[in-house]
Amino acid sequence: MKTPGQLSVQINTYHSLRREGEAWTWKFSPSVFKRDNVPSEWLEMGRTLVEAPGRKAIVHGEQSLLFTNDSSDYVRELGGIDIPIIAVPEARHHLMLDQPLAFVAALRALLAGWSIERN
Repeated sequence: MKTPGQLSVQINTYHSLRREGEAWTWKFSPSVFKRDNVPSEWLEMGRTLVEAPGRKAIVHGEQSLLFTNDSSDYVRELGGIDIPIIAVPEARHHLMLDQPLAFVAALRALLAGWSIERN
């Protein structure tokens, strides 16, 4: 019997990868990259996040190369001191594949905390 993590990897692999000869490659739409790549949008992304209305949180992989400790510091510098930033241990970019149980635990803890705050 497969564990939930093994099953998740199997399902995602089936739907996300395809074989090209002897190698495997990602299935994706090239249109993902057909958007304006305006530098100012990237420079304003942190501020846009911090200033967005409503509750928000950042859940990222502890070993992510896309969201690092510097990223956390930057969010704080922009005024996002009230934004929970949760690093999922031993995960990189694809949290649900890298550490599915730890990812779910992080989300449950976050939502439980928000529930307590509301009451």
